[in-house]
Amino acid sequence: MLFHHLDPLHIAPSGAYAIVGMGAFVAATTYGPLTAIIILFEMTNDYLIILPLMFSCVISTWLAKTLMRDSIYTMKLSRRGLRLRHGKEEQILESLQVKDVMRIDYDTINEKTHLQELINIMMAKRATHFPIVDNSKKLKGMLSIHDLKEVLQEERLSDILVAADIVNPQIDFITPDENLVEVMKRFGLHDIEQIPVVNNSRDLKLIGLLTKRDLLAAYNREILRVSDNYVKVVQEVEDSLRADYLELHRDYRLSSIHIPRAFVGKTLR
Repeated sequence: MLFHHLDPLHIAPSGAYAIVGMGAFVAATTYGPLTAIIILFEMTNDYLIILPLMFSCVISTWLAKTLMRDSIYTMKLSRRGLRLRHGKEEQILESLQVKDVMRIDYDTINEKTHLQELINIMMAKRATHFPIVDNSKKLKGMLSIHDLKEVLQEERLSDILVAADIVNPQIDFITPDENLVEVMKRFGLHDIEQIPVVNNSRDLKLIGLLTKRDLLAAYNREILRVSDNYVKVVQEVEDSLRADYLELHRDYRLSSIHIPRAFVGKTLR
């Protein structure tokens, strides 16, 4: 109304601004600028409003996406942990955390271990990478068999060098609460096969190890779990639980039925 009062010949009336503002509001809340433009054009049936409408809808949508990750349609789903804008693979990885798949049985090497003993340990184990820790389990770095190539020829140093002299202190680590999407990116970025898991970035106390192989295995298990054609079967084998997956025929379905208390402990017969 102010602009129209200052220059009534070249400025549209206030109603046009209201209509454009309404379209911008719809585009920003729904993240659907084309929908807003089409609806407003059908309401007005006027081509003159298209250019300012397009400009306003695009700007409002960009601004809304900058400020908010979700639209009004996806916000409730995001609060429940569902991310629709990701692919199926990324949704599955995002639902898993490092603590769900990390290894707690792994080999470590103390930082004061001498070179010859270090070689013997690495030759006796199947692993190719070993976390180097101090006496309090604080992570000092990762050491691989390839890191020993440069010092193997120095026979005079075999009684002097220890693991702390060889290990690379510039290490990448993760925490148990990180999701596997970010971890997968780190595997690809640094071209590594395993990452140590620490309790937090301050203490750096080693609590686990995550390998790329374990991550992919967890992803495959989760794919089967969410599939409608597979049933998860848990068996108790030698005092431990083992999970397996059974593929259902397309003519069969799996249902959950209520069992009366009197039936508990009885056979199917």
